[in-house]
Amino acid sequence: RYFLFKQGMDAFISIVATRPDQRRVISIGRRSRYIPFPVVELYKAYNEAENLTAENGWGGSDIVGGSSRSLGTSLTNEQLIEIADEAIVKKYGNDKVLI
Repeated sequence: RYFLFKQGMDAFISIVATRPDQRRVISIGRRSRYIPFPVVELYKAYNEAENLTAENGWGGSDIVGGSSRSLGTSLTNEQLIEIADEAIVKKYGNDKVLI
């Protein structure tokens, strides 16, 4: 994530790895709490999309976290973007969508 911040990004959704079972490990985050990016809301939305809970699914702090360490995720890039877009619009309105 430090590389992304160094490149000028304030928030991200990043593929960390693809597991042998083809599920992926995803990291999401923002530079600080002052960056308008709904990290906690994304955990909830991604968990709902995968029928997971906060205990076995997406989670972390209000700055950085990601997919389940034990399960990974089966969400596609398109699904990740669509869900993030909806969460951003819901929290900040249409004028804040950067995706």
